[in-house]
Amino acid sequence: MGSATVTYTVSPNTGGFRSATFQIAGQTFTVYQAPAGGKPPAIAADAVVNAASSLAGPLAPGEFLSMYGTNLGPDPGVASKFMEKGLAATRVFFNGIEAFLTYASAGQVNALVPYGIAGADRIEVQVEYQAMKSNSLGLSAAEAAPASSPGTTAWDTRG
Repeated sequence: MGSATVTYTVSPNTGGFRSATFQIAGQTFTVYQAPAGGKPPAIAADAVVNAASSLAGPLAPGEFLSMYGTNLGPDPGVASKFMEKGLAATRVFFNGIEAFLTYASAGQVNALVPYGIAGADRIEVQVEYQAMKSNSLGLSAAEAAPASSPGTTAWDTRG
């Protein structure tokens, strides 16, 4: 195996979001180009909350959360029956690790905090929509973030 240089050129993007996929030596690469004059996503301060309790707090690996802001995703929103990365051209990163999403809209994104953040004291959260990145939001971390949805009943499973 040797090394090689691949060069590609694109014209200025005067329309909407676009992407291209390349295959080189059996590997697929996707390149995104943001729309001209597009507005980047913005995560609202104190608007990253536990999806079950709607309370803000330290982030924990495996926590399911909702984040709110502007231009976070498509309008109208897109829900997925499965957890997927890159839902509707929306991506969320925790310390650079891409998260699985279940919902993406202009005002809200639902994501699963990746287990790869375990052991971190501080988490940098960033949303990317149509190749445009949001502000980076620094949040504290925890080992766990137990929560329950309002109105749920706890069952006693003791014999």
